[in-house]
Amino acid sequence: MDYYGHPEDVVSSYYEHVESEYIVKHMKARKIIKYTSIFFVIMIIFVALYTTYFVYQTYLETKDSMIYYEETIIRDGETSVIEE
Repeated sequence: MDYYGHPEDVVSSYYEHVESEYIVKHMKARKIIKYTSIFFVIMIIFVALYTTYFVYQTYLETKDSMIYYEETIIRDGETSVIEE
């Protein structure tokens, strides 16, 4: 720690020697990356929710259309199907 100094002094020295335009440019870039990342995460969540809803609705439609029990009764040339 004696060679470099205290961390606060190192950071302070760095910001004193760096141009302000460079710092502002990097701060803007970080802000853009942050908001872009948040946007994509929100979009992924919405797509996942929509897909889950669509798959669930399809499941319900399929479940209601399935035949669980079928009985065939043949009478004198007629065929009738009983569904339960």
